[in-house]
Order: sequence, then structure tokens, then C-alpha cells
Amino acid sequence: MKSPLLLALAASALSISAAFAEPPENALPLSEILQNVESTGEVAYVTDVEWNADQAAWTIAFVDAEGAEGILTLDAVTGQPNS
Repeated sequence: MKSPLLLALAASALSISAAFAEPPENALPLSEILQNVESTGEVAYVTDVEWNADQAAWTIAFVDAEGAEGILTLDAVTGQPNS
């Protein structure tokens, strides 16, 4: 007989793994997306990158040439800003 606690833990593990889904197979490499971001001349450096599975996008925190902080959310397949 399976314990209700064991079943709850298994269901919880499945929902956690879905929350951390990977980018789609046809996504651009993250290195290419970051290179495009840095090549604009508007971004001095990237401070953080996180995968956003809900939007299938990368959230990129950066500091611009004037020292201001900013955030971009870029589609993983196109590399373009999410609308």
C-alpha cells in the first residue's frame, strides 16, 4: 500500500521539475543571445540571467553604459524582446 505522503511528495516533485523546464530544442544558444545583448553598445555588462519557463524566455539583468540597472526579457527562440 502506498502512503498518501509518498504520493504527495511524488506529485510535488513532478510539479517542481515542470517549473524548471528547459528552453525548447529550437531555442537560440544562450551565448548567442547574450552576445547580441552586449553588442548593442547599450549594455556595459550582464549581472544575472534566469530562465523563465512560463514565458519561454530569458530574463537578463544588466548595467548600461551610464551605470543604470535594467532588465530584458528575451524570447528563447527569436532572441527578441517579449511583448
